[in-house]
Amino acid sequence: MEKSKYFKIRNLAWEVLVKQKADKLPINIVQICNNMGITVRRFKGDFDGYNLERNNNIFIFYNEAIKNPGRIRFTIAHELGHILLNQFDLTYEEKEKEADMFAARILVPLGVIQEIGVTSPEEIMKLCKVSYTVASKRYYRLLKVRPRNKFKTNQLEKQLVKNFEGYIKDQKESK
Repeated sequence: MEKSKYFKIRNLAWEVLVKQKADKLPINIVQICNNMGITVRRFKGDFDGYNLERNNNIFIFYNEAIKNPGRIRFTIAHELGHILLNQFDLTYEEKEKEADMFAARILVPLGVIQEIGVTSPEEIMKLCKVSYTVASKRYYRLLKVRPRNKFKTNQLEKQLVKNFEGYIKDQKESK
């Protein structure tokens, strides 16, 4: 994926978190959707989720058969990514990859995780209420980014981490 596309997706996730005044983990993705005028509902079906616009109303549906709360949260965030990313002229695979990237970045913001001092995927699972798969991918991304020490070099990320200051302080004190 092109760096510009990656930065666009990452920055969009940060922008949503900042605009929605997110300040603690786990990210309340349903509340964010509701605040944006998007209704989240369950459905019965053979796939994880989908989104739909009808009569100027936007809906995100997740499969009620999913029992893993982390997977439900990821599905909702993934569908929000589809809605916000304006994915015209992309292949199905490209759309899915972008929505997955958005979901992971909105549910597990690395700048916040870094400030807390997270040391394992299991800690990310617990803090962010995501699946082990998502937590491990984000943890290994954190390990890759940490040596470059490029956290809070972007204004959006600086604001995001600032919004989480109280939460970060509480998490550090409870370790």
